[in-house]
Amino acid sequence: MQEPGLIGLSIQRMPNEPDLEFDIPSQYSYITVCALSCHDWSTLCAWWEEDEERTRRYFKNVVRSDLLPPDQCILKIVYFILQQHFESPSMWAIFPLQIC
Repeated sequence: MQEPGLIGLSIQRMPNEPDLEFDIPSQYSYITVCALSCHDWSTLCAWWEEDEERTRRYFKNVVRSDLLPPDQCILKIVYFILQQHFESPSMWAIFPLQIC
């Protein structure tokens, strides 16, 4: 996509690499738009609470904690995930309005 100059969409929980379950926003290319979700996906808080096993894997592999994740998407989690996206090298970041 870089050669013709097309901008890609990067969503952490929908990685482009088939072997990954979660992308790492700090590794996104500049020529991307990073987003928490898109129109077809649940909000961050809904995602956090809809699949307990996947949330545990995210907490272990991305947050890098062996503790159990909180049942609800508390403010610390929201802040952590938002911060990852704010700090990504993507040229744009989109944050859909969400109600938790």
